[in-house]
Amino acid sequence: MMKKEYGPHMNIILSTMCLFVGSNYSDINVQEDNWFLKHTWSEETEMEFKNWMVNYIHKIKPAQRELYNDHYMNKKVCERAVDMFMLNYSWKMENINENNRA
Repeated sequence: MMKKEYGPHMNIILSTMCLFVGSNYSDINVQEDNWFLKHTWSEETEMEFKNWMVNYIHKIKPAQRELYNDHYMNKKVCERAVDMFMLNYSWKMENINENNRA
């Protein structure tokens, strides 16, 4: 069941963001301070998600209206919007040095 804190498109985006790190959106309390610091992802995974989100917003006009109150966002505008989203809510970046320790 989807959470109702946000509109349907933001719920899809947050749910997908959780899937990218193997987490369940229903287990995340997005009302909690710094909820986005609870998981980590690699730079590659972050870029995959970013590309997914840019395409999602660009192709789905109702998402543009819900998230940005806009009726047409070209790809470049979508990229800037997602950059701002990622700056504020991206999971932590994996520490490569920690992953290489044995």
